Amino acid sequence: MPTPPSGDALAARIEHSVVRDLVAFADVAAALDAAIRPAHLPVGGGVVLFLAPGSPVNSIYGAGLDGPVSGSELDAAERFLRERGAHPAISLCPLADSSLVEQLALRGWLVADFENVLVHGLEHSDDAAPATARGVAVRSARSAADRLAWATLSSSAFAAPDDPTQEMQRLGLVMAARDDFELFIGSVGDEDAGAGALWIDDRMGWLLGDATLPHLRRRGVQSALHAERVRLAREAGCEFAVTETRPGCTSQRNMERAGFHVVYTRVEMLAPFG
Repeated sequence: MPTPPSGDALAARIEHSVVRDLVAFADVAAALDAAIRPAHLPVGGGVVLFLAPGSPVNSIYGAGLDGPVSGSELDAAERFLRERGAHPAISLCPLADSSLVEQLALRGWLVADFENVLVHGLEHSDDAAPATARGVAVRSARSAADRLAWATLSSSAFAAPDDPTQEMQRLGLVMAARDDFELFIGSVGDEDAGAGALWIDDRMGWLLGDATLPHLRRRGVQSALHAERVRLAREAGCEFAVTETRPGCTSQRNMERAGFHVVYTRVEMLAPFG
């Protein structure tokens, strides 16, 4: 099975794609609800993004992949988030320039979490899609009603067993409003069970928004959603598919069984408190 390139060039390509995705995300959010006033600012070759108070995507992304990051740039990013009531955070690629790592260490930034980035090479690949489990079907959510249903399903499945927060609901609605996202709903029988999205950028097929309702997990829904999106990414001429998971979780194991492998692990960090 072919594998995509590795190393700094691949990491930079993926992280720059993330930056484009998040800038578009903020722009769509602003068009949906001007009251939340999202904003973004370039920093160290990446971006610092503010979506709304309490949003999990308020953070710095893609910084340090194009070279050194100065203390003044990090100062500006921290100030940008604090002025909007958000605690400074960063999604740090391990291949970022060492100057950024040093700046974060000197300022006492704290490790909060980790996120794996996985890829699956698609060019010239003839690996067959797995058979869809009995009773499972996947449909494209294209109508306004289906896209709204997708947003509701996605946020509910992510939050389960709790109710989705306002921010989770907002994220789902913004994703559903992205005309460059293709959305899919997986069903078991007559019941909508899981959600997934496909975004194509720079010959990469991003598998996003994966979530399944708890009582319908382990039925093959996500496998069917993965297979359909990988098929479409390959047909669109993508070199590889990309996705993200928490290390060691069920989603990572599912992705690895589907041909994905970890290429690097981001470190999620927070500025000191107090």
